[in-house]
Amino acid sequence: FIDHLQSLADVYLITVDKTIDWIKNPRPVDAKKPFGECEVHIPSQKCTPRACGLKMTDGAERWMTSCVSDCPKTYPWLYNPLGQ
Repeated sequence: FIDHLQSLADVYLITVDKTIDWIKNPRPVDAKKPFGECEVHIPSQKCTPRACGLKMTDGAERWMTSCVSDCPKTYPWLYNPLGQ
């Protein structure tokens, strides 16, 4: 589907913030880069994974792998995304 969209000359796949920027400062779509440069995010390769054995709210143990230095106190879940 996305390959098909990218093959169309008048279709652009852009982020919400690029859309808002374009609405504030529109440029002709036939310009070379009407939405500016694409920003490529390459994740850092400095991750040393660590396995964390964590308790769920029901007492069950669940394992996760993380690149942060300290494991969260509990397994991150709905309404507690940081595992505090």
